[in-house]
This record gives sequence, structure tokens and C-alpha cells, in this order.
Amino acid sequence: MDNQELIQTLIARRKELGQTQTQLASLAEISRRTIIDFESGNTSISLRRLTRILYALDMTLTVKPGGDRPSESELRELFKDDDE
Repeated sequence: MDNQELIQTLIARRKELGQTQTQLASLAEISRRTIIDFESGNTSISLRRLTRILYALDMTLTVKPGGDRPSESELRELFKDDDE
């Protein structure tokens, strides 16, 4: 799952729960601006803040071994915006 898929999943869950961005921010104890920026894809978010959002949406994050290890070029492509 890439960042955009994660964002869309969290937006869909927020809407499924009938929460506004303001309500989610309050439940997650983070600013509404953080929610707005994250949902629009305009900023990265810390794991701590992501965890707060997940808990507020009654979701969890699962980390598991992947399939094949990506090649160096695939990793560069995946993280290219980190170099800018």
C-alpha cells in the first residue's frame, strides 16, 4: 500500500464513521491543520500522529514481511520525493 492508498483508506474510514476533520483531530488530539494537510497529501506525518489517527478511527497498523525485496532502482523511485 502506498501513501496515497493509505490516505484514501483513512478518509473513507473517517467518512464511514461520519466524522468531520475537526472531530477526528479532536479524537486524535492533533490539529485540524495536520489532518487537512495529511489528507491532501501535502505533508508527511510522523508515526506517532498516524497512530493517533488510526486509534481515533478504530483501526490498527500491521507490519509484516513483504514479498520480494525491491531493487535499488525501485527503492529510489519509491522514495524519490524524499531527496527533493
